Amino acid sequence: MLRIPLIRASFYVLYLVVVSVGLLEVTLRFGLVTTTPYEERQALQRRLTGRPAVLVLGDSFSIEGTGSVGSQLRDYFAARGMDVVNLAKMGEGPSFYLDRLRQYGGMVKPRLVLVNYFAGNDLTDTAYQMNARGETKRLVKQVMSRSFAANEIIGLVHNGLLQRRLATIERSSDYGRPGIEKITNPFMFELRTEHPDFLIENLNMTSAEAMTAWEANEATLLEIKRVTDALDAELVVHIFPPDVQVQESHFTFYRTLGIQTDQAFLVTDRPQRRFAEFCTAHGLSCYDVLPALRAVNDRELYLEQDTHWNLAGNSVAFEEIRHNLESNGLRSAVSQYQPVAGER
Repeated sequence: MLRIPLIRASFYVLYLVVVSVGLLEVTLRFGLVTTTPYEERQALQRRLTGRPAVLVLGDSFSIEGTGSVGSQLRDYFAARGMDVVNLAKMGEGPSFYLDRLRQYGGMVKPRLVLVNYFAGNDLTDTAYQMNARGETKRLVKQVMSRSFAANEIIGLVHNGLLQRRLATIERSSDYGRPGIEKITNPFMFELRTEHPDFLIENLNMTSAEAMTAWEANEATLLEIKRVTDALDAELVVHIFPPDVQVQESHFTFYRTLGIQTDQAFLVTDRPQRRFAEFCTAHGLSCYDVLPALRAVNDRELYLEQDTHWNLAGNSVAFEEIRHNLESNGLRSAVSQYQPVAGER
């Protein structure tokens, strides 16, 4: 007899939860309460002025900031009468690039899609997703990117967990140790414990796990190509190298941190060659930024105790991208549009 009232009560609670979440979704989606996702979508729509658009996909190497490749690309295309929608996000990998393209490609309707692949961790970004925990995290991110309510609810929990992780890292006896005291990404302390071989995996690509992840990335890139073709856009992929393929001065930092390195990183280009072979086989327009950076590596091109470019590195990388866009049969994608009088 007690089971029927209990079942009814459970359905009633479920109904209240669904209705409450639905009302929250409507409230947030229409901007009645300002949230980060709402502001981001408003900013995206403001970027679209009716001119031809360029869609940029990548990780933190591609986000817009002072002197960054992302900002230089924005200014470069703006001078040619084109809008740039930059959907790059810190800490993400190829599956995220594809998801962003699927989610926003129809809205942006780009003429050109630029994908910037980071050889320093885009392989392991995929490898670490290839288990139940990683797949769950990927699906949660997709839900959060599509639901304002989920973004707020899950985001609150995530931020709390993030603060606890940071507090644990800061209590570490090595935190602030000479040689790693200027580290800009504290989560490298977690990485050295969980995956001290991540550079070896990304750059040597010799383990079975690395090859499985590379095959998954190949499939993702082919799907990005398929979606781009369906949008009647042109796809251009650049592969960005990590600091250890360019600057010998950065090895001390990783060794002090406890990350495994290989001196051969400085003279080999295994991920770049694998990328070139794949792109040639499938007719993709892919370009390698590594030679341009190695050609001027007598100066510092990366931030201290960090794998990201400094202003000089960003400048070299942008010039290489610009050269590739203008010199390799891509001129039609970036220069046919003639802005009307008064357009900027």
